Amino acid sequence: MNMLVQRFRILVRVPMVAALSLGATSIANAQLTPDPLYHYQFTSDYSNSGTSSGGTFTTINAIGPKPTEIKITDHVLDLTGNTNRSDPYSSRWLSSENNNVGTLNQFTVTFWVKSTDLNGYQTVFAAGTDPSFTRYSTNQFSIRLVSGKIQATINGPTSLSATTLFNAEAALTSGEWTFIAVSYDGTSSLRSNSTAQEAATGDSSNLQLYRGDESSESSISRSGIGFGTVDNAAASPGTIALGSTSTFYVGSITDETTIFNGELSDLRVYDSILTPTQVNEIRLSNIPEPSSSTAVLSVLVALGFVVFRRKRSLR
Repeated sequence: MNMLVQRFRILVRVPMVAALSLGATSIANAQLTPDPLYHYQFTSDYSNSGTSSGGTFTTINAIGPKPTEIKITDHVLDLTGNTNRSDPYSSRWLSSENNNVGTLNQFTVTFWVKSTDLNGYQTVFAAGTDPSFTRYSTNQFSIRLVSGKIQATINGPTSLSATTLFNAEAALTSGEWTFIAVSYDGTSSLRSNSTAQEAATGDSSNLQLYRGDESSESSISRSGIGFGTVDNAAASPGTIALGSTSTFYVGSITDETTIFNGELSDLRVYDSILTPTQVNEIRLSNIPEPSSSTAVLSVLVALGFVVFRRKRSLR
């Protein structure tokens, strides 16, 4: 019996030491992450818990006789069932009117996304000032899926033809949660001379794309992309003037041709460029479905705590 107890203590002690070491390392390497302007935790509604006031989403019924029911469960916004590629159309999406966002010289947008429908064009999140928002509108940005790959469009105040596009090389994995972050510096004159991005990442490309998974043991991958304009491939699109009145969109834009079919969690908008360490801390702070290794480690740590308490009570 004593031998069995001793083996159990060893089994528990090893992951506990590893977990404590990992926690100590994370604290030592931690960087203070600023509060987001907008933070949608999807608790029981579509409200914003960031530092900016307002920004609560409302439901928009798109065309179609049978709008999809939007559900919120365990901090997950469920838009599964949306479609604009079949007849009859069936979709809903979210929109919010925001006041006094001002000019975004820089921004970072982070979120978790999951979908089993990786076909066509699907808007995940967008922001702009044009009531008839399209990806050709000025002073806007949008992040969407194109055949399962992340695509970003950014337009500054210059002209409609300044629309810029970026397509990720690899598509998302169907049915799996993926963490995405897009960081952009609109103050750089060229797409490859961002001093702010270089200071944060060591890469002077004015746009950085991050991607991660649910494992607490893995880290995010980062790609630096020179984000230029259509008219001049070397020029940066510039800053985004959202001004006194702008609109955020989740799940579609106003033309209702890019309906998102999937799930979204922990959407954040920052008015600054974040470092890779900060981005990864955001990823780790709210994993929708922890991996099995993380769950097992948590259970072992909990068991070790119970055994420790039991041992003390017997003394």
